[in-house]
Amino acid sequence: MSSRPQPPASLVERIKPLVMNPRFAWWIGHCIVTISTFFYFYNKVFGSAASAQSWYSKIYIGVLISYGITVWKTYGVPQFNSAFLQRVFMDDNVHYMLMGLLWYISPSLFVTVIPFAVYSLFHVIDFARVTLLPTIFPDINSTTRSAGGSQAANLAKGMKHFKDTYYDAAMKNVAKVEVIGVMGLQLLGAITFQLSPIGTLFYANFLRIRYHLSPHVRQTFAEVRGFLDKHLLPPTANPKIPAMVSKVYTFARDGIISYGQPIVRQPEPQAASQ
Repeated sequence: MSSRPQPPASLVERIKPLVMNPRFAWWIGHCIVTISTFFYFYNKVFGSAASAQSWYSKIYIGVLISYGITVWKTYGVPQFNSAFLQRVFMDDNVHYMLMGLLWYISPSLFVTVIPFAVYSLFHVIDFARVTLLPTIFPDINSTTRSAGGSQAANLAKGMKHFKDTYYDAAMKNVAKVEVIGVMGLQLLGAITFQLSPIGTLFYANFLRIRYHLSPHVRQTFAEVRGFLDKHLLPPTANPKIPAMVSKVYTFARDGIISYGQPIVRQPEPQAASQ
């Protein structure tokens, strides 16, 4: 006896498991970041400082929601042993969550929201394209689509084109913002006593991890070093630059390289291949 084909589930029946999944809350966190970033910059230019600050705080609430869920799903209950702590230490999601917490409780620094906003925008688009639209329009991949399914398919196609076109360039520019923009303003804020030196040191360690994990960050550091070597060191430096400036730069550059080497040269954990 052949079983009858099951009628398609109602929209509520399709949406309910999606909404109950922690990944949906993760997506909502990224939606909060994306929307709040728009209103933050809008109010920073056209609105009031109080409104901008309110939206700034909402950005980092979204960051803590999305990255907190990611970390929880990855690690569950914390374990206080060396293997667990090593995994956590080498996970940039953990460091992004901690940086989000730091910037939530610190004086606002507008450039810090840019990397989170870019990451969240692509996460929002990807989840909507891969998960949300097919849930709402089950016939999106069918050859005989409804009118709504056809519109959803065109929207999904546009989303994929956007990601394919801009993702790599966006990641390269985010790396430049993290290395040059955020670190530069962190250092300036620490020197002028407007930001905590502890926060600057914490961010320096964050970049140390990012250097190890991100080829875009490594490329940015290489470009910055090449630019500064060319303009501050002989024989290509301007003759008017004092020799002391070149010595101070060399000392600082070598110190940064030395600081990064212990983690950069760290061998891959054996557990990762098992």
